[in-house]
Amino acid sequence: QNLYKEIQQACNEAVNAYAKLDAAQKNVEMAEESFRNTESKFNLRMVNGTDYTVARANLFKAQSEYYQNKFQYIFQLKILDFYRGIPIKL
Repeated sequence: QNLYKEIQQACNEAVNAYAKLDAAQKNVEMAEESFRNTESKFNLRMVNGTDYTVARANLFKAQSEYYQNKFQYIFQLKILDFYRGIPIKL
């Protein structure tokens, strides 16, 4: 009974991790587009260095969150593999 609950929780956490990963991927795509637009405007002197730096920082933050979520998703999949008796390989 307890093991069943643990497996169910691990499955739910994997589904949630995938949803977060998907959202993070979309955030990266939006941040990349925003940065490209800001970079183009910066090259044309339409925005200042601060706006450029903020757009770049937002892109780095989105990428960082994506990789954190990707790691969490892979980790959750490995937990499910463990419960299925599949050896964990790194």
